[in-house]
This record gives sequence, C-alpha cells and structure tokens, in this order.
Amino acid sequence: MTPFKTLLAATTAVALAAAPASAQDTATAKFPRLRMGLDAVSIWQTLEQKNDSGTLPNLTSGWQAALGNMHLYVDLADSVNVYAELYLSSKHHPGQVMDREGWVRIGRLPEGWDFLHLNGLFKYIDIKAGHFEVDFGNQHLTRSDNAQVQRNPLIGNYVVDPNTVQAGLEIIGGVGAFHAVAGVGSGITVEDFQPGRGYSLNGKVWIEPADKRFNVAASVYQIDHSGNPNQFPAGGSNTELFSGNRSGSRYSGVISLKGADAGQLLLGRGEDVLAWQLDALANVGPVQVSGLYGRFEDSDINGSDPGTPKEKATYYGAEARWDLLFDMAYLAGRFSGASISSFRGAATDASVARYQAGLSFRLLSQVLAKVEYVHQRYDGFPTAYAANPRFNGVLVETSMSF
Repeated sequence: MTPFKTLLAATTAVALAAAPASAQDTATAKFPRLRMGLDAVSIWQTLEQKNDSGTLPNLTSGWQAALGNMHLYVDLADSVNVYAELYLSSKHHPGQVMDREGWVRIGRLPEGWDFLHLNGLFKYIDIKAGHFEVDFGNQHLTRSDNAQVQRNPLIGNYVVDPNTVQAGLEIIGGVGAFHAVAGVGSGITVEDFQPGRGYSLNGKVWIEPADKRFNVAASVYQIDHSGNPNQFPAGGSNTELFSGNRSGSRYSGVISLKGADAGQLLLGRGEDVLAWQLDALANVGPVQVSGLYGRFEDSDINGSDPGTPKEKATYYGAEARWDLLFDMAYLAGRFSGASISSFRGAATDASVARYQAGLSFRLLSQVLAKVEYVHQRYDGFPTAYAANPRFNGVLVETSMSF
C-alpha cells in the first residue's frame, strides 16, 4: 500500500469511528473501538562546529524540517489491542508518509476462542506480534521518536541510541514487581529473504514496583547476518539497532554530515552483533535520576568477505530531571558517551561525549516548549571523525501532542 493510500485508509477509519451509531448499535456493540493521536514538532537551532585542522565550515542558524507522527489504537476485544504508527514527515523521509509500527497485543483470548484453555496462561503473559520496536534497554521508552518528543526531558537523545523496528514476536510476562520479555525477529527493518540472513533474539528482565519509585533492568540482543553473500552496505542484510534508526538525529548538519543521523555515533555495520545493557531509575519527590551502561560488539563487520574485522564499544549515560511548578516546568541534564576499543576493524582508544542541559515549560496540556544547550566532542578516532571534531550550541523545540 502506498503512503497516500495508507493515510487515506487511516483517515477514513477515523471518520467512520466518529460517525454516530444507532441506539441499538450503542447498546450492543462494545468493540471495536478506535482512537487516534497526532504529534507535531518544530526545532530551531544555532550550532557551531570546529575540529583541530580547522576544516569544518560554519553553520547558519535556522529551523529544521517540521516532523509529524500519527498513532492509531484499536481495541478489537477485551485485551486484544492493535497499534499502528505512521511518520507523516521524518528526517529520513521529509514530506513523506511512512509506516513505522503495526502490531497486535493479546492479553486474553475472547470468549469462544479459548478452545485450548490458554486464558489461565494469559493471566501471566501477553503476546505481541507484528512489526514493532525492539524492547532493548529503557532509553527507547523515553527518547524522542520523530515528533513524539514530550516523553523526552531534553531535545536530543543519547549519543548512542539503540533503537529499531523489526517483524517478530515477543512474549511479555510479569508477577508483581518482576517483569520479563523474550522475543525473536527478522533482525532487519524491511522484508529480506537473502541466504544467510539471521534471526534476532532479545530478552529483558526488570524490577519495578506498582508505585514506579524505581526501576532496574537488564537487556540482551543477539543476531548474525554475516553469512550473507554481500556485506552491508553493498546489499547484505544488517540490523539497525545500533547502526541507524528511522527517526534520525535531533542535531542537523553537524560534523559535515548532512544526513539524517548527523551527530549520532552509529556503531558497527549490524552484521554479527551481541549487545547488552543495564538500566536503573529512581524517583525521589520531584527529582528523577537514571543511568545506563552497555556493551556492544559486531564481530564481523564485513559480512561474508574474507577476515573478521570487529567493532567494539562500551557506552554509558546518566540523566537527572527536576519537576517545577506542579510539573508545568522542569530542569534536566544528561551526560552520554562511549569508549571505542575497536573501530572499523582497527584497534583504537577513541571516545565521544555529549553534554545536555535544558529547561522546559508546558504552555498547555498538549503544548510543550524546550530550550537545550548541547556540547559534543569526538577524540582519538583514526578514520571517520578524524581531527577531533566537536560542536555546541542552543536548540529551541515546540511540540504538540494530542
């Protein structure tokens, strides 16, 4: 289905759901139920960049391209829910409608469907299937996802930003404060039937009490696409959990990268990846503090070509948020960085660090304005990001979500 037809179908469904029902329909029909959400964001930036060799050009101030998201929520039956997300415009596809997620989550089988008597099991698990965001780490739950930015206390995301979607299946379970996820997927954002394409495995366990005063989590992700006949990016399969994401960077034009991921550290080639991440969060009155620590390794970045060049990195971050004025404003700060011991197959002692500080105001319940100062620096890279590039400056973001 083309993006235009997808948007037309979604809009028609919303119109039909909003149409008045007869008295009999209202009395007897409970499902399906349809809801829709929209996000829009605009960012103005003034950034400057430098490197040791003085070769980086000056950047002018101005507005980034506006971004938009559409969310569709459908309750097919009690505990059978469908979700779809469209990017109305994004960094990778400005001015184009693109699908991102579409999945069904089953928490209980409807009456008449439970001929195998599985609802006793569904007291403890949910099943999620479709094309969805991989549940790896906690930062993907609060990051800016294209125009869905109001859950992020700052404007930019972490400098290492594991985030991707794939077709697959997850089993989600929990008892009391203990929770777990186990999933399998295609390990790629689009369909792919090449020989040697792998399947991803992901798992996550976490502890979070009902009052959400703290959360500790551990995640793991593994996939091997290196048996492909062609290496990425020449045509082989690759996972984009660390080597790219669909929503792009929040900082445009920096470090001479004009693409959608400017300023982000994209690890590996997504060929033979093993990664794990630890997360922790605590809420103390109006203050929330969180942190993460992770390890990444791509053991064969050139796929089926001779040799097994590697890329290895450790990444980390810490964040604090202080709510003010009855949650109508808040201060936030974040440090995120990475240490790279092997880069593009060569041993190295490289690092990247990003510092962010911001102030936000909720102008209306649906409207949020943010101001952020950012400073980022790369050190010790042997090839890409040579001459120790860095950038800093101010961004202003205005968003609506309803």
